[in-house]
Amino acid sequence: MLRITDKIEIPADELVFETMRSSGPGGQNVNKVETAVRLSFDLSQTECFDQYQMHRIKSKLHTRISKAGVLSVTCQSERSQIANKQMAMEQLRQLLLGALQRPKFRKPTQVSKARLEKRKEAKQQHKQKKQLRGNLRNKRI
Repeated sequence: MLRITDKIEIPADELVFETMRSSGPGGQNVNKVETAVRLSFDLSQTECFDQYQMHRIKSKLHTRISKAGVLSVTCQSERSQIANKQMAMEQLRQLLLGALQRPKFRKPTQVSKARLEKRKEAKQQHKQKKQLRGNLRNKRI
């Protein structure tokens, strides 16, 4: 069982683990032992999420979900299969948590009149400073 939040848990029978040989450095261990793990979670078959949560997951993770509706995570960073399984489960948990997190409500604000006046004065001072630079022959004094 994978606990996403206090209310959301994915049963272990909905998670499919597949092992394979890792790539990259590692010598004989990489060539002999299947330590890499692919964790697949079928979103179309699960009933863990309500309609709103499912919509958020599909919209946020659409690049990671296959056409069949399967969300996959692969981990091969550790030397042992057990550690890679745990890391894959944590990656899936973090992905789903990030997708389910609601965006903060933005409260619209306005710039105060005093701040606008201050900005206008700063622009005028900058303009005067720039006008003082330049060729003195062309200016009337």
